[in-house]
Amino acid sequence: MRVWILMVMIMLVSSWSFGQGVIGVWCEPSMPKQIGHADPQGLADLLRQNGFTVQLLSSSDLTNPQIMTPQKIAIVILPYGAYFPADAVENFRSYLKAGGKFISLGGYAFD
Repeated sequence: MRVWILMVMIMLVSSWSFGQGVIGVWCEPSMPKQIGHADPQGLADLLRQNGFTVQLLSSSDLTNPQIMTPQKIAIVILPYGAYFPADAVENFRSYLKAGGKFISLGGYAFD
């Protein structure tokens, strides 16, 4: 877990200035814990402690085009490796095409 947090912090700090927007962290309580998955709540807490504005995003939030805009969520952290809600794929692609960014921890969700 600590390695993932360190990597995310380095990536964010190296390309991010404070006040650039909200970091969304996908948090799905029903997701089974697996090796390689980061703890979304712990990651959000650490980011907040270091001055970032963080919003936990549910699977439902990822499907909502009113929430998933680069103006509201500048970057999304996907902490569950290769897992991603199928219902959210098209909306997430639209978010990315509009200029949104993401970091996938523990695997790539769109193979």
